[in-house]
Amino acid sequence: MTLLTFVGKQTSYACVQTPDGAIPIRLVPGCSPEQSLRLWADEQQARADRIHRSVSAVRQAADRFNDRIEASACSPPQRS
Repeated sequence: MTLLTFVGKQTSYACVQTPDGAIPIRLVPGCSPEQSLRLWADEQQARADRIHRSVSAVRQAADRFNDRIEASACSPPQRS
């Protein structure tokens, strides 16, 4: 892993380079690069946690949908 920093007049960035690719991160003004990286990681972890919860909910919904289809397929048709 390689860490590069770019300091500009108005914004600064860190670029974390890994075998999988580069991750550009805007540094927070007034924070150290370490603090900025940790803040970014915390925000991304919270985002990943929300996505994981959403994925779990959708999978549960798919299972319920599938259960309903199987139940209706096993039931004889209703006559009016």
